[in-house]
Amino acid sequence: MLAAYRPTGKGRVDRQVLIVRDHVLAGRSFSSIEELDCAFNAWVPLRRAKSHGTHGEVIGHRAIRDHMALRPLPAAP
Repeated sequence: MLAAYRPTGKGRVDRQVLIVRDHVLAGRSFSSIEELDCAFNAWVPLRRAKSHGTHGEVIGHRAIRDHMALRPLPAAP
């Protein structure tokens, strides 16, 4: 959850929606949610193989490294 009136974090989240909309949904129609899921799942490996525009790393490699750095959630909040 982002704090109110903190646009620096919101753009990161909203940008992901625009990327999916422009690259997966644009100009297409789907007859079922399963068809949409297949299109999205086919697109994800293509996206993860690209180099990021800002840091230049391959998106999929960076995601793996970031996920490995996460620690498990504590048992109690």
